[in-house]
Amino acid sequence: MPAVLLALVLVFVPGRGEAYAAGFLRQRASLGDWRLTVRTDRFSGERRCRLVTRRGNASYTRGIIAIRLSRVFDPSEAVLRADGGAAVRWRGLIPELARLDPGFASERDPRKLQIPAALMKDAQQVEVSPAFGKRARRYRIAGLDAALEQAVAFGCRSDAAFVR
Repeated sequence: MPAVLLALVLVFVPGRGEAYAAGFLRQRASLGDWRLTVRTDRFSGERRCRLVTRRGNASYTRGIIAIRLSRVFDPSEAVLRADGGAAVRWRGLIPELARLDPGFASERDPRKLQIPAALMKDAQQVEVSPAFGKRARRYRIAGLDAALEQAVAFGCRSDAAFVR
């Protein structure tokens, strides 16, 4: 019986940057407001990268930052701005979002607002107002560029490696 328990502990108790009995290696890094987790399959060498903010309210995938709002909303009415700059209507970003991810409209989560990451370059925070007259909420996104550089160092060389 003790041998079985030891085997279960080895399988289900992960360590940072160590190989799992499940067959993959995990690497982690925290940079700015972002947490990076990279899993590498030991058999195929395939990498899956996940980049989320510390609070878990924003994630990065395929050149897009997805911000999780507290309620379902109509994104066509949303307005956002980075670091107190000029306000931008979300519907004006649709062509760029379609270029980055052609299936973004069909896969859309009704509580997530997708924003091209290039628009948020070097931004410390983004403010989002879900509709006209609604109170804007701040989301911290500082350090995205550094986190993406670390992801490349960990082997996430293309946006296809990032998962939600």
